[in-house]
Amino acid sequence: SLLQEMESTLPDGVPVPLHELSARQINQLDPFRDDPAGAAIVEFDAEASLEVEDVENPLDPKEFCSCGSCSIMATKVESVCCKSLNYLQAGADCIVNHPLVKDLLNKHVLEINLRTERSVKGESDTREFTNKNYRFSAYRSLFFWLNKKKSCGGYRRALPSCLVTHVKCLYPDETYTGFQPSSPVIKSKRRR
Repeated sequence: SLLQEMESTLPDGVPVPLHELSARQINQLDPFRDDPAGAAIVEFDAEASLEVEDVENPLDPKEFCSCGSCSIMATKVESVCCKSLNYLQAGADCIVNHPLVKDLLNKHVLEINLRTERSVKGESDTREFTNKNYRFSAYRSLFFWLNKKKSCGGYRRALPSCLVTHVKCLYPDETYTGFQPSSPVIKSKRRR
């Protein structure tokens, strides 16, 4: 309690206000005196924290899809319909049919985005781009278009299932990383 914080018991048992103690007496106090006895040490498991949902029980698109274009996703977090997120860009139809989506997912536009990002990072521009690179650029472009450049909690928000499926069809691969939520532990400092 606050009263116990303000008072301390000296070795002779007389309560004294904390501000009246000498530096030597304060140093004799147990700094952990208010901690609960036998508190368990919690270890952080980074891989376990990234497992957002149960992969073995994905949602059926009938349960979450209103646009008719969604497919089964690996996790419940990814099982999102463009209609459920109220994106203004979707209108009455599925967002995949929006005319700008075709332009955003154009291979040349995605390549320009990738080259721009590499240039800003100071990386060389000699490597060939893979479908994985194009998907990354597509997801990033779609995210900023849908969210109007708002951060939405550190730029981590699952895109609608219909868009993700459309991007995977355009730029297929053997394996897919899937949506990765942001780590609650790692936070970078902003440059000033």
